[in-house]
Amino acid sequence: MSQLALDFVYAAKLYGKIICSEVCMPVLKKTIPPVFIGGVAGGDKYIVGNILFKFALDSYGLYSGDENAAKGAGHELKGLMSFYDCGLPGISLPLMALIDFKGFRLVAVSLLPISAETICYGSADGGLTVHDEHPVFSERMQQAGKRLNLRPHLVGRKKPKTLYTAGDIEGHIGRTDKRMYLVDFARTFPPEYNSGESSKSTTLYQLLRPEFVRSYPNALSPDALSNWAVPDDHKIPNLVLTEEDSKTNHQIELRDAAKHLHNHIIPQFAKFLDDWYANELSSQKDRGPGRKPIPKSELLRRSFRGEEMLVQRQRELSIIYPDLPSSADLNLSPSIDKEKEKELDERVKAMNMKKPRIIDELHRRGINVRHLGRVRKLATNRFLRDDLLLEMAARVAKCDFRLQMRNKVRVLKTPSIEAYRTLAVEFLNQALSSDEYWNVTMKSKLKEKYKEALSEEEEDPSFQLRHSLFEGAVERRKWFLERLQTLTGIKIKQQTLEEVGQSPNHSEIEMMTPDIEKLSVKIKFMNIIDFASAIDLCQQAMKKTGDAQEKLFAICHSKFEAALAAAPNSKHVLYQWGCTLHLRASQRERREEFSTNIASILSDLSDAEEKLAGAINIQNDFLDGHVSAADAVTEHLLVLERYNQLEEDLVLLKRLCDRFQYYVTNSWNLNQLNKKEVESGRNSNGLSGNGLYTGVPSPNTILGASEWVIGRIEKVLDLCSGLNGRPSLAFEAERIILDSIEPILNLLLKAKETLPIIVAARVLVAQVKYCVYQGDHPDPSLNYDDLYQAELSNMNSNPQINLRVSGGTAISAPPLISGEKNDRNTFEVEVNNKGRRRSGSFSNLFSTESKTKEPLSRSVSVLTSGDGKALDVTTSSSSLMKHLHVENGISSPLPRKSLPMTVRENSLRFKAAFKAAETLADLLPWNSLQIGGFIGDYSSGHHSKLLFFVSLGNFVAGMENLLTRPLSTIVSLNLDYCSSWNEEELLGILPFCVRLSKLSMRYCRQVTLATLKSDSLEELDVTGSINVGKATVLMQNRYQLLALKVLVMNGCSSVTANFVTTITRASPYLSRLELNNLSLLRSLSLSHMPEIRIIIARGCKTLEKIVVYSAKLAKMDLTDCINVVEVTITRTSDQPCEFIFDGCQILDEASLLAMIKGFGVNLKALNLSKVAKVGTNTFRSLGKYATGITELSLARSKLVNPFQLLSKVALPHLTSLDVTSLKGGPVPLNTLPKLKKLVLDEYVSTPICFQNNPNSPLPQYGLEHLSLARCVSLDEHSLMAMVVCLPSLRILNLSSCTLVSDNALNCIAGSCALLNELHLFGCYGITDRGVKDLALRCFQLERVSLGGCKNISDNSVVPLSKANPGLQFLDLAFTKVRSGSLESLSIHNKILASLDVSKVKMMDDSCCEFISRLTQLRDLSVFSTAITDEGARKLTRELIHLRRLDMSECSSITDSTFEVVQMPELRSLNIMRSYNLTDRALRQVARHCPNLEDLTARLCINLTAEGFMAIIQKCSKCAYINAKESGLEIDLEMMKKMKAEKPHLNLQE
Repeated sequence: MSQLALDFVYAAKLYGKIICSEVCMPVLKKTIPPVFIGGVAGGDKYIVGNILFKFALDSYGLYSGDENAAKGAGHELKGLMSFYDCGLPGISLPLMALIDFKGFRLVAVSLLPISAETICYGSADGGLTVHDEHPVFSERMQQAGKRLNLRPHLVGRKKPKTLYTAGDIEGHIGRTDKRMYLVDFARTFPPEYNSGESSKSTTLYQLLRPEFVRSYPNALSPDALSNWAVPDDHKIPNLVLTEEDSKTNHQIELRDAAKHLHNHIIPQFAKFLDDWYANELSSQKDRGPGRKPIPKSELLRRSFRGEEMLVQRQRELSIIYPDLPSSADLNLSPSIDKEKEKELDERVKAMNMKKPRIIDELHRRGINVRHLGRVRKLATNRFLRDDLLLEMAARVAKCDFRLQMRNKVRVLKTPSIEAYRTLAVEFLNQALSSDEYWNVTMKSKLKEKYKEALSEEEEDPSFQLRHSLFEGAVERRKWFLERLQTLTGIKIKQQTLEEVGQSPNHSEIEMMTPDIEKLSVKIKFMNIIDFASAIDLCQQAMKKTGDAQEKLFAICHSKFEAALAAAPNSKHVLYQWGCTLHLRASQRERREEFSTNIASILSDLSDAEEKLAGAINIQNDFLDGHVSAADAVTEHLLVLERYNQLEEDLVLLKRLCDRFQYYVTNSWNLNQLNKKEVESGRNSNGLSGNGLYTGVPSPNTILGASEWVIGRIEKVLDLCSGLNGRPSLAFEAERIILDSIEPILNLLLKAKETLPIIVAARVLVAQVKYCVYQGDHPDPSLNYDDLYQAELSNMNSNPQINLRVSGGTAISAPPLISGEKNDRNTFEVEVNNKGRRRSGSFSNLFSTESKTKEPLSRSVSVLTSGDGKALDVTTSSSSLMKHLHVENGISSPLPRKSLPMTVRENSLRFKAAFKAAETLADLLPWNSLQIGGFIGDYSSGHHSKLLFFVSLGNFVAGMENLLTRPLSTIVSLNLDYCSSWNEEELLGILPFCVRLSKLSMRYCRQVTLATLKSDSLEELDVTGSINVGKATVLMQNRYQLLALKVLVMNGCSSVTANFVTTITRASPYLSRLELNNLSLLRSLSLSHMPEIRIIIARGCKTLEKIVVYSAKLAKMDLTDCINVVEVTITRTSDQPCEFIFDGCQILDEASLLAMIKGFGVNLKALNLSKVAKVGTNTFRSLGKYATGITELSLARSKLVNPFQLLSKVALPHLTSLDVTSLKGGPVPLNTLPKLKKLVLDEYVSTPICFQNNPNSPLPQYGLEHLSLARCVSLDEHSLMAMVVCLPSLRILNLSSCTLVSDNALNCIAGSCALLNELHLFGCYGITDRGVKDLALRCFQLERVSLGGCKNISDNSVVPLSKANPGLQFLDLAFTKVRSGSLESLSIHNKILASLDVSKVKMMDDSCCEFISRLTQLRDLSVFSTAITDEGARKLTRELIHLRRLDMSECSSITDSTFEVVQMPELRSLNIMRSYNLTDRALRQVARHCPNLEDLTARLCINLTAEGFMAIIQKCSKCAYINAKESGLEIDLEMMKKMKAEKPHLNLQE
């Protein structure tokens, strides 16, 4: 379609120029001769290339002049575009274009296969014969009349018929293809009623605009002022006209329409222009005391930066929240660099000078250009009046120039162009410099063409009109010249235009012939041509990326703009433009340069909604418009939430949610009214084959429509779980979202019987989630605590408790209930049921035990207080039990009749629970496999959602059937960091989880493990669950874990020895037990665990004694158990074992000796670091009993001369030895033949060397790992003497050995070719020469540390990188490297996982580009470097696998760095001394780094409690925050809230 339209325009322009050039030549000399095909008002006609050309000339005096005939041609083009925009099925329309050249207007229309015999609608003979024989054509015309707001009327002189369009609009059936064609559109719309107009010819060219006719309340007849309509005094027999159908009545309606136009539309438009010119871009009124108006430049600057909270919305917010800070105080602006600031200034400057497109705005409101004089009369702004006068003067000059050109052509009768160029120069000089022309000719024609255009003062002959416009305003003279150029087709050279703009005000301008570049052909064509081109460009753009895509989109939007300018109220153009803007926003969000600043994305989405809303306003039942607008608004909300700006502007959020509700509701309602296909070729992938965009999966069916609606509901509903930032605004934002969803859900619930079962289930689940969110909101008008205290004393002595759910059972318990409210959320009760007493929380009353069931009709039982807080177990938002326990279906100890009506019926919690109960009654009877599968899929990967469904089974029988299938397939259940479930729900599903082998409940504060039974569970992890072990009664029969093999209770601060004993006794096959950091353990007895293999109890600082009996013990780790004195271990097997007593400072030597003796040769590893009582007896025992030991650590013990002691005992199998921080002599490696690892960190010996026989050949040892870190006395010669003996060395640590130089490095490179790791941190004697030697000989290096080597540069790092492609760790801190090294790393070391460039002075944004290519990085430090936002954004966006990031003391980074953060695996973040960061950055981190565990933000002075609260709420794994000396000021209430959110958090403030 696009190519065909462009070909038509090209051919029409080419042939039209020839026809206009030869218009006055003799017929025989014309290249294209005229033809005669009938018609009166068309002038001469030509046919060439299957295109019909006809001159728009007043050949027969019908138009009172050629200029009016040209206007008639313009109306024909507008009529054709209006019919095209109606979208009439089966109606074919021709292509049309208007060609203006040499003062003539030529109409070009594609030739159609029609003739006088093919007419079937309208009249081709002036109304003598009227056709309306084709019923389908008649129906289509009726649709067109309705959409164009045209009144049906009688047409004809003899046999009149009712037509819905003007009488001379003809409908034909094609001769060959039998298609329905429509032609002759000049009088599509009614003429304007002019009471004082004497000439009847005005009905042909003074027509009302289509925009006005469509928007007018009443339909108007296009023939009311013509002779086509049947007059009131007709003499046609058997024809009686009613008053409504009379021609007089139609004329009255036209008269009223004209009055409405003159008295309402035009004054409103004049006021709009006045406001615009007065800088009323935003309301500055009533801004409140002390608030200054915001200037236009600042408003523009904010809009360009994407700040949506402008003045008018700030005013509305201040009404809702009087204490809310002003928009300036909120500091929403993203920081930008100087280049962007400069660009912003240019944009503001340009926009300040930009005037509104007056003609476009005029047409959009349905006002004709001929009424510009009336607009000017009503306008009050001086600059506006001058601009309007300039526009009218330019149009008068255009008409004058065309008349001169036509006269010149008739005189010269030559196709040459040069003579006309001279005429153009004379015309321009006259228009710019002639006072006589302005004071006489211009004034006369202005008064003739535009009524009331001039004031009385300006009409005076002495008034200098040209001087009043151009004096002191050079830009006006240039603008006037440019406007003339546009209207007339005179192409002026750009240099001449610039000279006009720079010339002094008083200078006269004289143009020459060379200043005219050419006289161009002006062509107007149907908006479908630009429209088709825009669609084609959009399709091309979707196939491109980067700048090419952006360029195509820009051209596409210019085409849409041109199409809309031709038809301002075109539904199709507005719709497709809006869809294309939505597409561009989606594409921009994926691109780097746009993702850094979402202003352009939000702008595109706002513009998309505006265009789609315009299409809907034109046709209210436009289904595709509503659907696409809903998609655009939904995407707008998701983008705001994605970038943590959802709560920044509540007024904007309210507007978007209201629009979302409006569009989705209308989409559903329209779909229900029209089940047929709305568009052909529809798909869900954007642009379809016919160029029409949609995001709806088959909305013409019930499944497609309902699935689309529930999909949008789910997306918006999920926003409630993502709110963070200002706690005071979260409730209001959530309420706004929920209020917009409620009516849409109600629509779906009403139609749930007709919905597919899977969609209906999603609807009901969404309703339940909605109720849960809504039920959490307190009712501010009610004080429930006071009501509870007032009614507690009036409780009945024997209240009845009932639970009733529609279609379910009744649970009866007629006991005596007594209670005590011990806190805000818990009510402890005691029940006496047939002699048995039970106590606990209220929810325990309804466990599966001892329920009395009886049939119940489908009804809801007596309701309760409506508040329910008195009996709630918890008020967490994600569990439905807390609401259903009390609010619905349960009568409480507080009789309903005793509460005020407002509590029972107006409570939000009451209403939410009531809806939830009704929804459950509909959801649970579905026990099909489909629903069970849906539940399983819905909760896959989110096991807390599964518990949500499980909680429903506690109330209504039948839920178990749906849950059996998904529960039976679960192998691993992960509930880490989730507090939205309770233990009763978990215990309820364990019997159904027959394959469950792993259960993880890390950091779940609701877990107590008071009871736990599972026959399949093999691994249990409750790390950080601080309430584990708080059970009041420990009973063996509450635990049954026969298959349990691994138990992890690290950090469970409430666990005692009794609890450990109780739970382990129930686990006879337990093989691994972890009890790290337990503060209540003093004595631990594990003598009942014969199968235990591994015991880990690090950091148990109160542990003093441990007794273990095991037949299979292989490892015990008591690191940092500083108070352990006695360790008793009994073992019967001969398996190897390992013991770690690192930090057990007071461990009794007797226990140690007994253990060594008991395990004997099976003891393989022993760590005695920091153990004070290690002495000679320990060594003797090792040499006597533990000769098979392979690993021994004596670090930081009090031994002296450890090698002398080792030489006296036989440990022939020793492979690893650690003597860190000990004193002694040379190392006798010859006595340790199998030693592979030797740690001599901080070893004190003079010299540090191997003990060799000087008379023997140079020995070769098999040592593979040697650490000499911080051995300050190690000299270069000793080091070289050692490494030459170690050809197998793979790991060498020389950190802080300051005497090491390049010579030693050269020796290492020559002797240790197999080296994998080399640590030289702090060896500042190393230079490039030494590292180069290393690169020439060592090709297997994986970890290299050069930090602190200040003489290292690119000269050595580049060859090292190239020689070792397997490099995984590199430390370059404090070196002199530049971008060359990092570029080499990005090319040759793709698997690099750790990089440190801290304190590298030359580290800048260009280096970040290369680092960002190292996509496998896990650890990165750019501490104290000069990077800015530009470079930092590349790191935070590209390094998606990063786990640790140190950006401390990077003072140039701002919030913009984290706007695009994409690091889902990040565990540790250090931003210390980043003074420009605000809470916005923390909210972004909280959103996109959910696995964050460690945050250091010390000295970040702009960070507040709100930002840290976002981290606490979003990053569930965060256990440490350092906020010392930041802007954090935590009051007691905030501290309680933080502790409630995360009890295990270590907050340093």
